[in-house]
Amino acid sequence: MVADEKLLHLVLRQVLLNALLGAEDAGGIITIKTGPFGQNIGLAVFDPGPAIEKTNLDRLFATDYAGTATPSGKPCRTDSPGLLAARKIVEAHGGSLWAECPGSETGLRVAFMLPGA
Repeated sequence: MVADEKLLHLVLRQVLLNALLGAEDAGGIITIKTGPFGQNIGLAVFDPGPAIEKTNLDRLFATDYAGTATPSGKPCRTDSPGLLAARKIVEAHGGSLWAECPGSETGLRVAFMLPGA
């Protein structure tokens, strides 16, 4: 993989910060998985915090990000505006960064893939 090490370090910090903020009220434990995915290199970070409505997932990457609502309507992840910058850095390196909620009530996974060498 050919990439700017300092910029990718910022991406990793933002993804981890988002997960730690989300997990804060759920015990503070996050799960990190890495590995090759075909010719790509991937990293996924899961936190057990409140889920975000699937229709609001892209709001995590909005320029006017101010938090999103959980299915119960409670605001969450209001202190992590860096995911937009992280996504732009990953995309500039030919990769992709996204968020998904594997559960209906809890959990958020933020993952990114970068092309391998």
